[in-house]
Amino acid sequence: MGYLTMAFWVEDFCVSRYSADYQAAVSSETPELVTLVLTAKEGKKTLFPKLEMSVLKAKSVPTRLAFYDDQGEKVRTLTFGDYTSEGGVLVPTEIKMVDHTKEDCWTRLLRKSVKVNEPIPDDVFTKEKLKK
Repeated sequence: MGYLTMAFWVEDFCVSRYSADYQAAVSSETPELVTLVLTAKEGKKTLFPKLEMSVLKAKSVPTRLAFYDDQGEKVRTLTFGDYTSEGGVLVPTEIKMVDHTKEDCWTRLLRKSVKVNEPIPDDVFTKEKLKK
């Protein structure tokens, strides 16, 4: 599913909420970090039956997301680093995906700039422009 040699999949850029498909339970906690185990809800079809998410308590942002297959093996790990506040939204400056099924092949995305909550003109979404 990866594109060229990227460890990311197209689906990695589509998920914004996990609560619709997964139920969460706290697996461990420190004063700075809480680790959640997310399991697929009954009747929900997901790419991964189990996820493990570490969340920085002070900012309520993820620092790590591990993906597990049907056998319980960790197959991918996504990390988020160095969050900055942009327009009131916390945004990571680095995102790294490691694919453990491909000799720990990894892809790192570095943010150089970002615009948050900028208006998008309606004409961007015309059928003609979307076909391009």
